[in-house]
Amino acid sequence: MSGFIDESDRFQGMLLPERVDEYVSDENPVRIIDALIGELDLAKLGFEGMELKSTGRPGYHPATMLKIYLYGYLNRIQSSRRLEQEARRNLELMWLVGRLAPDFKTLADFRAENAATIKNVCRENPMRTLLAIPLCASRLAQSGCSWRLPTAWVERTAALGALHQVMASPL
Repeated sequence: MSGFIDESDRFQGMLLPERVDEYVSDENPVRIIDALIGELDLAKLGFEGMELKSTGRPGYHPATMLKIYLYGYLNRIQSSRRLEQEARRNLELMWLVGRLAPDFKTLADFRAENAATIKNVCRENPMRTLLAIPLCASRLAQSGCSWRLPTAWVERTAALGALHQVMASPL
């Protein structure tokens, strides 16, 4: 096919970066999600599954599940089946949850068991969450990461804060 860009051979060996971290830029918002969830005391907030069971297969940590849902919320992915697909193929999400990929039923069960807690965290703490983003960014900077807050993220966050204030005000 002369005149067009040719595709590469699918069977050709490649030397890709060995670490998933190399695919996620320092400016990527998943780094903030990771730091933000790390700051929350999930047991105090009331998440189910914080205590380990003595029998059976170990479950996923609630922080991992919450990271997946927060990522899905920020990227407009609501379906548990879609979140399962993204966890298996999306490099940002692989980085965020350490290459764990819970199935859709596990994700749906977590949402059902913790629906009220997730809503309360999002409803009662939106301003605290918004204020924690610069704190998380400064902690990332102290750890040597050159993360900076993208302008679009700041604008979207400010818009969500303004929307929350309007929704919370009495009519």
